[in-house]
Amino acid sequence: MPPSDQPLTGYAQALQDQDKYPLRPRLPWKARKQDRKHPVATPFLVIPNSPGDQGALRPLDAPHAKQSVAIEIVDAKTHVAVVTPVVGKTYALRCQAQNLGAAGCYAGIAEFYVATPAALDALAVGAGRRPAPLGFGGFAIPAGGHTTVTCQRQWKVPDLNRGILVRIYDPIMDRPPLPYNSAADRHIARRDVIPDFSGTYAGMERFLQAPTIGSQIKIVIRQVNNVADIAIYEEVSWLDTSGATGRLHTDLTTLDTARPISSGFPATPQTSASATVAGAGFTLDFTAQLSAQPFTRNVWTFSLTNPNLLHFTKHCSYLMPGDGRPDQDLTGDLPRQ
Repeated sequence: MPPSDQPLTGYAQALQDQDKYPLRPRLPWKARKQDRKHPVATPFLVIPNSPGDQGALRPLDAPHAKQSVAIEIVDAKTHVAVVTPVVGKTYALRCQAQNLGAAGCYAGIAEFYVATPAALDALAVGAGRRPAPLGFGGFAIPAGGHTTVTCQRQWKVPDLNRGILVRIYDPIMDRPPLPYNSAADRHIARRDVIPDFSGTYAGMERFLQAPTIGSQIKIVIRQVNNVADIAIYEEVSWLDTSGATGRLHTDLTTLDTARPISSGFPATPQTSASATVAGAGFTLDFTAQLSAQPFTRNVWTFSLTNPNLLHFTKHCSYLMPGDGRPDQDLTGDLPRQ
């Protein structure tokens, strides 16, 4: 008997009596309205880029987007997290993840990438080619939970011009969009490798205009993550290569040895400031006051020639009306004490 001639079941007959069977296509097709009262329960994965990050504070500013506290670099031998890795040593990479959604994530994937900061910048705007991942990590997080994901491959550091990028997702329920933008996407975190400037450095600062003339300087730096607190102590007396001391003439090339000044560092630093370490170094740019008036503008730059040698430059401009002194440029290379 053809299917169309078969008797209807009781249920189908009841639907036909209500003109609900056989089913007819809805023409024209209409999209269903979103049910906001009964949303689908899904994971909501977040890499917390700062304490209390709920994934909504996007886009992130540059310090948070490129210096995530969620990514850790862990010494493979001591199992201690470090601020700055050492070239040639091997480290484990791990990243914090949390699930703020109403459903658990049971098939989470974390991708770990290591590339130059320039390559990661290009990747963030969709202009660069995605580098090969260093490795992956799997994880599961219940609703409202958090975990730490470790890359299954360790990282041997070739140089410090590197950034680490981590992307987490649930391949079915919570996939992130492209590109790999740590500022805009809660699934992505980035940590550029930065040098650790912490320490006390002392030595000579010298004028570029007169390299034979200099004075003693001491710089004390305390660094937490990418924030450096700097205290600078400078002698008032200047010294030339003959050992003579005195005041510096306004021509910045000779000393007035007939007017000596007592040497030694002051009890308190002449300059105290904070700066953000970015890339290979950091900059201080501030205006010194004299009698509540702008006196000098001072621009300092700092970098590490090697882990135990601090290189700095200083450009000083005099701002007070009638002060005819020319700009000063100084530099120095100070060993770590």
